[in-house]
Amino acid sequence: MELFGIGIPEIGLVALIALVIVGPRRFPEVAREVARWIRSARALSDSVMVDVRAAVQELEQEVTTASDGVNPIRELDALRRELTGIPQEVASAASAAADLPPLAESPSAESPLPESPALESPETASAAEWAAVAEITDTGAAPAEQRQTGA
Repeated sequence: MELFGIGIPEIGLVALIALVIVGPRRFPEVAREVARWIRSARALSDSVMVDVRAAVQELEQEVTTASDGVNPIRELDALRRELTGIPQEVASAASAAADLPPLAESPSAESPLPESPALESPETASAAEWAAVAEITDTGAAPAEQRQTGA
């Protein structure tokens, strides 16, 4: 047990000196008074420690809250660094594309879609005529009947 850095041997030495100085008659009264002071000093140190612990805990909570806000900032900084390199990548890709030869004309441009069979009147058109129009629209090829007959 230590109080203010004073252990039991030091307290015993102080008590012996106090006994010699004060005398045996007044020693119990002085010992009680010293004990009161020691109790009040302990109570004061305990209350100070409680206040210090509360302050430290409050600071730890503030630091934790502040560090929670830092993570999104770090993520945004990493994203900014990643996005900074994109314009150079686009510029290099554009210069590489400019060095390529032009594309050849596509074969579909040379051969237009076959003519669709004319529907004289959509209200009177037969199901076969509608199917022929749908086949041309969907596949871009002439209906099977027109390919076979050459019409």
